Amino acid sequence: MSAFQNTGITPQYSPEPSFDVGYEEELSPVELVAAASVELLFEFISKYVTLGSLYSLSQPLLVLKTRIQYRTVQSAPTPRIQELDDEGNEVVQEQRPLPPISWRRIRHDEGNGALWNGLHARVLHQALWRAGSISMMEILLAFPGNNVIGILAKSVSSIMLFASLTHPLDVVSHRMMAGCAGYTNCGVYQGLVTALKEDTAYEGLNTQLLLSTLSIPVRFGYFNLPAGFLWMVGLFPLERKATLQKLCGRRDAEVAMSRLSREGAQQKRGWFRRMYGGPGFSRGFSYYCYMVGIELTIAMVSNAFADAFLQAVQELEDGN
Repeated sequence: MSAFQNTGITPQYSPEPSFDVGYEEELSPVELVAAASVELLFEFISKYVTLGSLYSLSQPLLVLKTRIQYRTVQSAPTPRIQELDDEGNEVVQEQRPLPPISWRRIRHDEGNGALWNGLHARVLHQALWRAGSISMMEILLAFPGNNVIGILAKSVSSIMLFASLTHPLDVVSHRMMAGCAGYTNCGVYQGLVTALKEDTAYEGLNTQLLLSTLSIPVRFGYFNLPAGFLWMVGLFPLERKATLQKLCGRRDAEVAMSRLSREGAQQKRGWFRRMYGGPGFSRGFSYYCYMVGIELTIAMVSNAFADAFLQAVQELEDGN
């Protein structure tokens, strides 16, 4: 059993893991790395299957939220309608607003599949990040220094290491969801190549590392509903900042956030509306809440069924 379980409900029959055995008493370094590699493969397959099923339900909400946020900071000039008189002289220039973003508009313009853009890259990113973090934790926990501070340090370092290694996949998935130029109708590999060529594969890494660290209690099942939901909702301003940095770069994201903050202040919006709503961001916040609620609810229900099944199997084995 993995020492770092991704479950929301801890089985009552599970024994507490023991971390006071040095690796030299159990496995040699080569055997330890080999065992961790095998566990990495199995963890990746498990996470890919479970997260793929979970994210396929919430992906349309994330696509819509990402496009709404990206639309707010798009700096491309809007097209104009030119009206001419009978002699051909221009008399009126009317600015045409960009079309609103909605599920119906996306389905009409790009097809139903566009609502799941970036799903493969997102699942790959999350599966590699979580499986790699768990396997690295298995290796680090086999070494001495497993007191409370040591375990916390090893956990955070493992998560941040694989969050950094897999960050380009996160960037590619967000740009696919937003429909950025060069990332539409392309595969994950082609998107990675494009991001590396543009030298933008690690945009927003620092903000994402902070967000990943703060979301550890929810991502690894220490907070359940409703605490996990409230915790993730509180992280929305940081998630919004990380999303904009991945989409348009740190400098452009900071300029856009400053502009939106000034517009909110001019409209005399309160602190809460500027942080969690802001001009053009209120719908993005709503869809973010829906997405988090759906994912946490499904994860909690599936974990409860899995724990009940394992407990039934354990009781059956004990009876025999």
